[in-house]
Amino acid sequence: MNEQLIPKFENEIKEELKLLVESMIDENGQKFDPFHHVHIFTTNIACYMCFGKRFEHTNPAFSELVLALREFMKAYIGSTMLNFQPLMWYLPIQKVKSLRTSHAKLITAISKLNDENLSHDEPQDMEFSYQMVDLIINCSETVCATILWTIVHMAQNRHVQEQHGLTLLFMMWSSGTSLYLRALQS
Repeated sequence: MNEQLIPKFENEIKEELKLLVESMIDENGQKFDPFHHVHIFTTNIACYMCFGKRFEHTNPAFSELVLALREFMKAYIGSTMLNFQPLMWYLPIQKVKSLRTSHAKLITAISKLNDENLSHDEPQDMEFSYQMVDLIINCSETVCATILWTIVHMAQNRHVQEQHGLTLLFMMWSSGTSLYLRALQS
């Protein structure tokens, strides 16, 4: 990544992280499933990586992408054989049909977010859309799962919360990176 872009990228993550924390605080101490909040956070960071900008959580096109991504991941569960046997994409099986439909919705949602840069008639733009789908799926879902498992692990183990908090604080202080310290101050 370009050295000049790192502070901007860091600030965008910080802003999105503030929104994530605020959305969790808005739950008022009640039990809740953090998946929705974390999924929006990671999807918006993936969008920033793809499009160079974050989207308002109320943006209809962004909301459509989040829903299409969830639908695709639900359809994808148990369909990994399709990665190894591409001909299976063309079988008239309901699971495959729903996966193809949800994949098409993802392409449409991404195209709506990036309409100003894409021409739907150009083959290279369609290929670019498919690459963006892959990047957003992989980035959003992998990071979301990692964050959620970290939350579960830390929630169940108080000593892990304390140890990692101190370790992170020391690492940030000793390396001169101020993201964590700035987040604590604001």
